[in-house]
Amino acid sequence: MYKVVVLVAEPREQKVIMFEKEPTFEDLYPLLECTTIEIQQCWVDNKAMDMYCDEESKMKETIKYNEIATDLWYDWQEATGHQCIPGDYIAGNVALIYNEGKSCAVDSKKFGSRI
Repeated sequence: MYKVVVLVAEPREQKVIMFEKEPTFEDLYPLLECTTIEIQQCWVDNKAMDMYCDEESKMKETIKYNEIATDLWYDWQEATGHQCIPGDYIAGNVALIYNEGKSCAVDSKKFGSRI
């Protein structure tokens, strides 16, 4: 079993969806409301993990800033010595994939805007 945590940009919330087998991009497209996925890194529970994002999120008519995903991405940069273009951010819905036995909630209370 796999848990997919979707960090919804607007309204700012989390959804958990269960899958019997590891989800494919085809499974993630409707959750992210996209047709193309980009994989970024994020920092959760003191380790790096993949964050599945809408690759075209910043080209849409309405850009939805994802505060929680942006903070997780900045945490990864700080922990690993990477950096982005100043002011860059993650937009749109984002998915994190967990094996069933692992924690699946992101503590959204600790996040604040970094840009």
